[in-house]
This record gives sequence, structure tokens and C-alpha cells, in this order.
Amino acid sequence: KKSTLFLSIIVLTICIFAKRSVNHTFFLLFCIMNRLLIILILSSSCGIHSQIGFDTLQHESEDTELVAHSFYRLAYSEEHEQALWVSYILTRERAQGSIERTDKFMPDPLVSTKSADEADYYKSGYDRGHLAPAGDMAFSEIAMKESFYYGNMSPQVPSFNRGVWKKLETHVREFALQRDSLLILCGPVLDTIIEKIGPNAVSVPVAYYKIVLDYRTNGPIAYGYLLRNEKNNADLEVFNVSVDSIESRTQIDFFSDYPDEIETKIESATNHIVIEEGTLIDVNDNSTEIEAVQCTEFTSSGSRCKRKTTNKNKRCYQHQP
Repeated sequence: KKSTLFLSIIVLTICIFAKRSVNHTFFLLFCIMNRLLIILILSSSCGIHSQIGFDTLQHESEDTELVAHSFYRLAYSEEHEQALWVSYILTRERAQGSIERTDKFMPDPLVSTKSADEADYYKSGYDRGHLAPAGDMAFSEIAMKESFYYGNMSPQVPSFNRGVWKKLETHVREFALQRDSLLILCGPVLDTIIEKIGPNAVSVPVAYYKIVLDYRTNGPIAYGYLLRNEKNNADLEVFNVSVDSIESRTQIDFFSDYPDEIETKIESATNHIVIEEGTLIDVNDNSTEIEAVQCTEFTSSGSRCKRKTTNKNKRCYQHQP
């Protein structure tokens, strides 16, 4: 990917000089070559989706734009001024990222119709809730920056965003440490809208969903969650649902690229994520078990961190230097 980007820059430079010294046809040919290279870069960044049978999502609404950022993809709805879904790969390595939050929210530069912006959320009473969490993007400065695009935001009740939604995000990161590599899908449920906010009339969803696909197992397993956009202190298992249930609310066909038999199996079951306390299992074929120890650091309240880690410095992903 880096070599392709380098070639693209070289070709673009040649284009600039060619315009000055060669005829217009020659210049246009070089410009076309450059555009093809850029398309190749974008497709390679999303290639993992195709490899696991997740290349397209079917939705009955045509009012969406597919946007591919460096480390996540989304389908932006102009009607609702937010993404209908966001998808990305979360690996064990990425889940241990230590890049600090930037909190620099900005309009999404790749949404052609222009995304929501700060004015829409200002004094609205709602948080700018991440769909792809900043905590999942802490492995790269670019990923962290792009996670704060408004294309990745949705209006969430503050007690929901900072409570059960954050709890679920942390739960999924811990599962990634255990399972090595996961496909994450999440987004709003817009079959009912609480209200519209801001100059761009951003829809406030009644609920949110998150789907975690463990595609490295023998036969992919999906874990579905459906949560109302409100404060709730219940255990996460209360929100476990099948993918079929989420599809009926969102009208999105999530795993249509899989053969029908596998798709039915993935979507019909209601599975629960279990975080193993004693060991983290490497799901590669060698079936290696890695001993996990309690993090040696302390929380802001002064108590010992309860997370398990396999890092050599005995610090969990949130306490990396």
C-alpha cells in the first residue's frame, strides 16, 4: 500500500511537469494513471472485508454514500446526517493502542454532500457519540484523527454515551485481546426518531446496534447488541440479540455475501461474549495459550486495575506508556 502511494505521488509530480512541457493528451493520460492508482489504494485498505465475505451491505434506502477512510468504512445518510453503519477490523494489536484522544471534531472531508458539523450538536443536549470508538482507533494517529470526523458521530444521550455504550466498547476491546481479530459493525436504529437537531436536522436515533463477528473461528460467530438511546445500568447480556433482530429494525442485510446456509447460521443465533479471566486464547491454528496477569497500574480512583493483560510490561492497553 505504501509503495502504491509513493508511485502515485511520483506520477502526480510527472503530471505537473508534463502539463508544462508536453501536449494536453499526454497530460490527460498521466492524470488517468494517477486516478487509477488512488483507487487501488482505497480498495486495498478495505480488502479485508472482501476476504471474510463482507464486501457490501444491502439496504433498501438509496440515500446513502459509501465512504472509505483509512481504517473504517461507513454508509452516510444525507436524510439523517449520520452513518447508517460503520465497519472496521479490530485486532489484538490495535486493541492495545495507546494514542491519546484528540477530541478535535471536524466535518467529514469524504462526504460529498457535506456531513453534520459542530453547529448541529451545539447546545443540543446530546453527546457527539462515536460509532467507531476512539478507543478502538488508538493504534494510529491517522486512525484517531479520522475517528473524530462527524461522519462517525451520532447524537447520543450523555448518560448512554458515557455509560452503557462505553461499557460495551470496552467489553469488545477486551474480547479482541482474547480472540485476536474481529469485524465490528455498529450504527443507529432509525425506525423511530426522537427528534431532529441543528441546522442540518440531524436525526436522534431511538436506539443503537453493535455486531461483533468472530470470523477466525471454524465457522464465523456473530454477537449482536441492541440498546435504547437512554441511561441503563443493566448487564450487557440483557442487550444481546440475534443479527436477524437487528436486520428487522434497520432493514440492512449484513452478511449477504456469505452462502445462504452460513448466513442463516450467523444471523439466527443469539450469542454472548465471554471474557475469560485466566487466559487469553490465540485463535491461530497452533492453539497456543498465553498466560494473562492482572494489570499492575491503578485507576483514577486509586484502586488496582482489574484488567488482565499478556503484555510484557504487565500493563493493560489503557495503561500503556
